[in-house]
Amino acid sequence: MPVDPDVLANMRRRQRSYWPDGHLHIGDSVPGKNGGVRPVKLFTFRFTSPSRAMIEAAASLYGGTVAPMTRGMDRWQVVTDADEIPVYLPRHPVSQWMELWDGPTACGGATGRRSSRSPGGPACARPNASCGAS
Repeated sequence: MPVDPDVLANMRRRQRSYWPDGHLHIGDSVPGKNGGVRPVKLFTFRFTSPSRAMIEAAASLYGGTVAPMTRGMDRWQVVTDADEIPVYLPRHPVSQWMELWDGPTACGGATGRRSSRSPGGPACARPNASCGAS
């Protein structure tokens, strides 16, 4: 059973409303032929963010010079001096599912191609939940 397009559109709207604090890159872009840009690999890391304070914090931890960005949604960047950074990996696997919650109760999920609320699939633990699970 396909996912209802209205439900999927609502999930996409909610996902877009969560603005990221910044991004971590292992590459950059340089001027290319005919006025375009081409990708280049970095041997260190590049942090970008709309927050200058976050980029300054990254520069103080990993080295590098804070610079304004000329393209993209982020406004500030730093190409670090570090070729390694510590990364937190959660104990449990990270899911790419979009989930529908009613308070503390998960009412369903979808990948955009399939739904966990298909006939015979898992049902919401709260049958009268406002998310419409039955």
